[in-house]
Amino acid sequence: MKNTEERKLHSVVYSFSARWNDALRSGNVHVFFRKRRPKIEPNFVFLYVGFPVKEIIGFAEVKSIEPTDLNRAIQLKDQAAIEEKELVKYIGPTGSAFAIQISTPKIFIKPFDLEALNERFGFHPPQSFSILGVEMVDHLTGSDQ
Repeated sequence: MKNTEERKLHSVVYSFSARWNDALRSGNVHVFFRKRRPKIEPNFVFLYVGFPVKEIIGFAEVKSIEPTDLNRAIQLKDQAAIEEKELVKYIGPTGSAFAIQISTPKIFIKPFDLEALNERFGFHPPQSFSILGVEMVDHLTGSDQ
């Protein structure tokens, strides 16, 4: 990872439903779609999987974040491990989203559970994304040990 200040300013966590757990862990997700994005493009994205998993399972380097329409999203669907009908429902025929392209995720051997993260850092899973502080990033990457 980059130096401490860059991690502090450029690491975010995105939430995924539990249905994405296996695809993320197996490295099949190289792009995902969101309606919102951080103002400053992050260097790293941490991957939080919601109920019933409730863990940050790993992280990936952000390669790019680009506005995309439905047609472009459909072209990327294989890299996103998503069905076309899901994209149509999420983006809509005339809507748009951001395509967040990532490296193959680095999956933690021991994921970080929500209860422990909440207790130590006051972490609550974001609806969309949250910018992470350097202390939490250091904890997640083992830099604080």
